[in-house]
Amino acid sequence: NIALSLAKGAIGTICVAMDAEYVLVSSSGTERIVTASDFQTGSMCNVLRPGERVAAVLIPEENMDADWALKRIRMTTTSHVATSVIGLKYPSGKLRINFSATLVYPVALQFESMPENFDEIEARIDAELPQHPYMEDQHGTARYRHAMARNLASEVFGALSQGLAQ
Repeated sequence: NIALSLAKGAIGTICVAMDAEYVLVSSSGTERIVTASDFQTGSMCNVLRPGERVAAVLIPEENMDADWALKRIRMTTTSHVATSVIGLKYPSGKLRINFSATLVYPVALQFESMPENFDEIEARIDAELPQHPYMEDQHGTARYRHAMARNLASEVFGALSQGLAQ
């Protein structure tokens, strides 16, 4: 799933949310480490070089204790996800809201502390998401996906700020 770099894949988004790094190994045994947020460059596009594979996923231990909430939407029960939002609230108070399926690669918005209300998050969504290429297919236009990203992020923020997250 990671190596395929599917725009609608959940694993890459979770890895970005968890601030993971990937250990990439070439056919000659050379290793390099790439952050999950830098790995996927587009839908089914990434930084893997010919002969490389993803050998390991490294997740910082302190990120394993984050509270999380996941929301996603699809046009029908059998269709692909049109928008997926994962929020993580870390023990340090830091908040990260991650978007996938909306854009051609996962994007995370990070906040050093939990915002007082959704306005700050909404402003960042409106300012920053349009800087990245949106998915546009039979499951949703860019405009639809942006609107759903805002709605789902609001639900994720609500769950995290009210202590209803996992």
